[in-house]
Amino acid sequence: MSPTTRLSWPTPAAKPMKTPSSWPEPSPGARKSSPSPALFTADPTAVSPATGIPKVCQLPEHPCAHASDPAGRSSVADAVSGETAAVLVEPIQSMGGMKEIPLGCLSQIQKQCQQHGALLIFDEIQTGVARTGSFLYAGLVNIHPEMVTLAKGIASGFPAGRPTGDRGAGQKGQTRRSRKHVWRRPFVVRHHGSHPGGHRQGTAHRKRRLMGDYLKETLSSIDGVEEVRGRGLLLGVKVREPKTAKELQAGLLKQRILAGSSLDPQVLRMMPPLIITRREADLFVEAVKAAI
Repeated sequence: MSPTTRLSWPTPAAKPMKTPSSWPEPSPGARKSSPSPALFTADPTAVSPATGIPKVCQLPEHPCAHASDPAGRSSVADAVSGETAAVLVEPIQSMGGMKEIPLGCLSQIQKQCQQHGALLIFDEIQTGVARTGSFLYAGLVNIHPEMVTLAKGIASGFPAGRPTGDRGAGQKGQTRRSRKHVWRRPFVVRHHGSHPGGHRQGTAHRKRRLMGDYLKETLSSIDGVEEVRGRGLLLGVKVREPKTAKELQAGLLKQRILAGSSLDPQVLRMMPPLIITRREADLFVEAVKAAI
């Protein structure tokens, strides 16, 4: 498998993967991503002392890089070269604290990938299937990756995942025994949720964007909320210290509302159903007010 450059924010709390002491050499002529200068970290503790590789990315020849520097220049774009096979991007890092990569950085990465012939791959396991107000987040920001990975919402809760793309990338999908219902369900969701050119598609996506904007506006006005991040119905509520997201999560659970935590102790993740109503959104806002 050709190595890739994995885009990641530094996460000191992440648990390092166990790696064998030796790795096979890449096949002759294989394209690879050089560990230097593609390794970037702001926190020395996030780097494995044994390998020099960030703990969030323990695969040799698969370096991690920051989304951007303070000036807005993409470190990933700088790392892409003729030796790069692919760049794997998670455009909104949900577990990382709902951090959205700036559009300018994504554009720089896309340009560099096109210039050097590297594949651009979007991890849309959480952002895809209409979660952000478009069937794919890539379409929402007008970025065109050659491959996209999908899961979670693709099968209405049934465990399934699928890569898809053009130029032959990711067309294989699963090769091991796949029962018929495993494959039918994702495509049924795709057909009903995103009929090409259909009026229902545009209306549904617009409603999700508007509902997301409404939640961001109302939640941001609550005392104790510092910021609301994300797109559409993939949002992160950052609470002001000394309150923590875990405390807010526990308060919501007492009101029978489920919400997710993240690696950022101040950010609560919320991914409401795509069919959420205005009344239900208001009930959630009131619950946050009571819990915070």
